[in-house]
Amino acid sequence: MADPFRDNTFTASASRLDRLTRVLLSHVPSAAEVRVLDLGCGTGGQLFGLLSQYPNASFVGVDISKNNIAAAMDDPRYSEFQPRVSFRAADFFDVDMGLYDVIVADSVLQNIDIQDDVVAAKLSRSLRPGGLMLMTLPCDSFYNRSLWRARRIARCMRTPLLDRVLLWGGRIMHPDWDVEMIRERVPYMYLLPVRIDEPGFRVVLTERMALVRIVDLKLPRESLAQPSHILSVYRRLGG
Repeated sequence: MADPFRDNTFTASASRLDRLTRVLLSHVPSAAEVRVLDLGCGTGGQLFGLLSQYPNASFVGVDISKNNIAAAMDDPRYSEFQPRVSFRAADFFDVDMGLYDVIVADSVLQNIDIQDDVVAAKLSRSLRPGGLMLMTLPCDSFYNRSLWRARRIARCMRTPLLDRVLLWGGRIMHPDWDVEMIRERVPYMYLLPVRIDEPGFRVVLTERMALVRIVDLKLPRESLAQPSHILSVYRRLGG
């Protein structure tokens, strides 16, 4: 199956961006002088929202898709907020991105097909002692398991016609969304997670990164086609 992330764009909905911003504000004061990394930043919407809330912070967005990064850098807000924000088209797990006070990984780690201990080791090298990590992952639930069974069937049946049917269905479910944002999501309807929020992965993170889990929030689904997710906030010990 073709990689849906490397060449495509992904624009997050306003409700998703606002929700994560509110969670971060509840743990990091708006006046804080912090360095924030958005892992899998898409077209930059999350960072642009955070920039307006954190006037003393600096931000870096990294994404494997050059098209995502190009869209972020074409956004008028990019020039407005320079030099406090930068974007990089790269595989985070292959490059040195430096150290951060906050790492945001919103619905991205489930799609990275590398071993859990490699994920934890890289995140550990990038998060300062005392820093925060905000991570969103799909959870284990009856609904999600049923949805993933349906996606396995869809993968076997995928045709351009089925893509058009999914686009049509998305437009009915989300009449307020731009059609291009719905089109971006069609390839995701065939994806299965590499990892989910489950005890085994939590143990790897907490032991390898010396993390303490502060908050778990079950997020509302924006669509019947979206898995249920858990938003977790971790703090790294030390500092």
